[in-house]
Amino acid sequence: MHGILTLPHVNGQEVEITLETAGIQAPKWYWKIIKSPATDSAIAFVNLNNPFATTVTPLCTDICASSGWADSNYGNYSKGYTYCCTVASLMAVVTGIPTEASATNILTFT
Repeated sequence: MHGILTLPHVNGQEVEITLETAGIQAPKWYWKIIKSPATDSAIAFVNLNNPFATTVTPLCTDICASSGWADSNYGNYSKGYTYCCTVASLMAVVTGIPTEASATNILTFT
């Protein structure tokens, strides 16, 4: 999880979204890291948790196409905008990612 999801309210103010009254905050971004220990390679998939968004400022540089993970649905905001990053670049902006997720190489899809 990274950031707190906010949506515009009828009065124009941004409102933080929670899963229950005074409860768990909904994440703005969520991510998953896939790692192959055998090849010391990994990739991070990052998703925007806002189906109403029409633009995005990514947390890190998108490498989906250059690593073979491109998908025509990834840029679809209503399905949850998705992109890929190196684990190191995601770790530079998101705290709390375990160091075990680090890898020397980028996990490619072939």
